[in-house]
Amino acid sequence: MKLLKIFKRNKKTKKKSKYDGLNLPNYGEAMYNVANHIKNWTKIKPEIVFEIGANFGQDADILMQIFNLQPKNIYAFEAHPVIFKEMQRIQPFKCYNYAVFNENKDITFNIVDTSYKNTGISSISKLPGVETKPVTVKAIRMDKFLYENEIRGIDFLKLDVEGYTYEVLEGFGDRIGDIKAIHLEAEHSNNGIAKYLFVDIEKFLNNKGFIMVQFDRMANQSDSLWVKNEYWKSNPEDFKS
Repeated sequence: MKLLKIFKRNKKTKKKSKYDGLNLPNYGEAMYNVANHIKNWTKIKPEIVFEIGANFGQDADILMQIFNLQPKNIYAFEAHPVIFKEMQRIQPFKCYNYAVFNENKDITFNIVDTSYKNTGISSISKLPGVETKPVTVKAIRMDKFLYENEIRGIDFLKLDVEGYTYEVLEGFGDRIGDIKAIHLEAEHSNNGIAKYLFVDIEKFLNNKGFIMVQFDRMANQSDSLWVKNEYWKSNPEDFKS
């Protein structure tokens, strides 16, 4: 019987010194469980990874280590201008100060101060009960970015954009078919931030040939992992490779 590889975080290892002094909401721990799903239950061998809504790039950093990825094949997008500069300073992969959306235009982005308890909740929407500052940032569609940068496809997409998951997916246009797996955050009730909810995203991705293989609910939000149907291991022969 073939043993499945399990990725685990070394609890004895101290956090990376490059993050010292930065106000991170997490250190990318959730990516270990996601990586286990990708490794053990899919036919995907990640090479090209995109992280949209990257914060300081900690999730992409963990994935780079787990899958031994080349930094040149990791693309991280963060619209918060201050956090982007820090990510660009500390990370070796490609970093972009864009808000990924379903239009190519300048938009207003509402940012929290980097001292706020959760630096990952800046959004296109004005967050109720949270002090934010509006800034103008460049918004881009991903289909345009992929074509202009001659990127053949994405093996794994990490998506955390505070209420705008559906719009980001729309922005891939016909290139949505060039993604093998997606990990995303979604809302489950209208909280004044998200126009489209989990049920809308579920229908959209099902229609594009994705199946949901992991789901974690947290109050009004959830994290879920979606895999293009042809990359899901569905018979015993798939586990021999």
